[in-house]
Amino acid sequence: MRWLFYITTLSILVGLPGCDYRSSGNVWAMPGLSLPSSSLPKFTDGQSSSAKKQQFTEYLLPLVKNMNFVILKKRELLKKAYEQYRGKESLSRSAKNFVKRLASEYKVPIDDEGSLSDNIFKQLLLRVDAIPPNLVLAQAANESAWGTSRFARQGNNLFGQWCYQKGCGIIPNARSEDATHEVKKFTSPAQSVVAYMRNLNTNPAYSKFRSIRHNLRQQGKKVSGRAVVKGLVNYSARGMGYVDSLTSLMNTYKDNWPDAPQVETN
Repeated sequence: MRWLFYITTLSILVGLPGCDYRSSGNVWAMPGLSLPSSSLPKFTDGQSSSAKKQQFTEYLLPLVKNMNFVILKKRELLKKAYEQYRGKESLSRSAKNFVKRLASEYKVPIDDEGSLSDNIFKQLLLRVDAIPPNLVLAQAANESAWGTSRFARQGNNLFGQWCYQKGCGIIPNARSEDATHEVKKFTSPAQSVVAYMRNLNTNPAYSKFRSIRHNLRQQGKKVSGRAVVKGLVNYSARGMGYVDSLTSLMNTYKDNWPDAPQVETN
């Protein structure tokens, strides 16, 4: 299911033309991203199918890599705080605030007193992690018809994500009379990618995806798209048929789509 539980506006610095990653003097400053507001290129104008797919990849892949870069920066800081916590060191106020902001961002509950616990850190480590680029590209290609679908063109939605407030998106033509969902509209394709990554990292429907990813890390193995895709059986009513179609896409474009995030951390 393409449920969109919430979308948060991020301030992240992306290494795209005109933007670059910058670090703060404060070690516990939350890494962020400055999202490009450009609209989708017109992938079909006078292009062959292979050229369209190549342009789609060249457009989306740098954005995915930079978003993963920022997520992994957050993960590094989270691990640093957890090491201090497990070592019985007293966390600074800045470190505690960082973990609490991360918990809010990734929907990990903290008690009313705001106390941190071993379980909070473990839940965050399951969620604050990168998404294999080839999996992102496969889902985007599948859900948006390589950036040419109605929802991609009119709503900047590359992943078929749903919303449930009237007027929040585009009503699907085939929606049943008793259904209330719409296909979410985004201000830019970049916002669609942010929401998709947050969805996979927080939605209860994808807990299996996160468990597979975590287990691979614990075993020191590569977190590849083809290894974690089975955790997305709930993304579509097609179930394993959907998973098989994503796997086929990743196999077809294995020479063009990176199979794992550019930075590996346990």
